[in-house]
Amino acid sequence: MKTLLYMALLASVVACSPPSGENDNMRSVAKEMKSRKIRRVTQAQILEQAQMLGDRVAKQASDLLDKNMADTLGSCVSLNKNITDTLLPSFKFTEIKRFALRAHTLTRATDATEQQLLDAYRYNDRNHISMSSNLQAIGDTTILYNAPIILTNSCLRCHGQAGKDVTALQQKFPKDTLTGYAAGQTIGIWSIKLHKPSVVLSVE
Repeated sequence: MKTLLYMALLASVVACSPPSGENDNMRSVAKEMKSRKIRRVTQAQILEQAQMLGDRVAKQASDLLDKNMADTLGSCVSLNKNITDTLLPSFKFTEIKRFALRAHTLTRATDATEQQLLDAYRYNDRNHISMSSNLQAIGDTTILYNAPIILTNSCLRCHGQAGKDVTALQQKFPKDTLTGYAAGQTIGIWSIKLHKPSVVLSVE
């Protein structure tokens, strides 16, 4: 009798257990509900999280730039798309760009706030003022993160000093001012746009 009762209870439990597919759906629904839950975070928490995310993206982008630097001239430019394609799957709410601080033709930013910060970094570079990362809001949905790009030894073959390093860039473009650098100097800045709602959701 006890055996029959146990088997009946076991059958009841099995019958009440949802199929594995339904478990997956329930987890998806729970995740969606969590993402829609009102999050009470302070401005300080948002900025702290944006700084952490920006630092992380800039570090990974710099590592990719250093690791994948090819020997051919123009490789630095061609790596722009590679860096973006590699990082965006992990950081889907970012837009990653690079700007040179000195160049024969200076690239302009796409919006006023970004351009103002770029001008400030270029001013600091001309006047030998130290530079660090920076956060600025653009509208209600975007946080702009900027950080210096520090030259590494792998960059010297194009951007190094004449007579000391292989300066292929100078040989092909004598008027270009992206040469004469030493390792450890700031050559440009990262410009990373963070999606503010995504930053808020990532706050633990």
